[in-house]
Amino acid sequence: MNGTQATLFRSACLVHAPAAMVLDPLTSVGLAANIIQFITFANSLFSEGHEIYKSATGVTAENEELELVFRDLSQLSESLQKASPSSSASSSSSSCSSEINELARTCQKVAEELLSVVESLRVKDGGKKRRRWHSFVQALRTVWEKERIIGLRNRLDMIQKQLVLKLSFNIQ
Repeated sequence: MNGTQATLFRSACLVHAPAAMVLDPLTSVGLAANIIQFITFANSLFSEGHEIYKSATGVTAENEELELVFRDLSQLSESLQKASPSSSASSSSSSCSSEINELARTCQKVAEELLSVVESLRVKDGGKKRRRWHSFVQALRTVWEKERIIGLRNRLDMIQKQLVLKLSFNIQ
């Protein structure tokens, strides 16, 4: 290649070379925030996946505790419905007991919905190789379902408070 050809080649490369990318300050801050958010999400995903993979039950410890507590709550609600006073009681007591029964039914329904969500997040046995992949998938589903679980927990907490209030009022 002679000198003229080399000069033409260099100038052609410079014409087609991308210019240095310069971002305005707000775009830079937005990009940095997105990168940090992605790293945080990936970190939580991998830590959940690792916890599920190491777990003997195939769920996170938090979900296992939720399952235990809300299974018990569901059974208590069912027992409360069965133990309702007879209809021969006074009208105010009957009204209160029907409200207690309705709250107990609602509590049981929401607890069973929460239990079904938690149960769907359990890793099914699929062998050691597949368990890693299934743990990762269930960790992803756990992260996606977190808001739904929190919403159901809040609903159950509200129902439980109302149920305790009605029961204490009924005892007096």
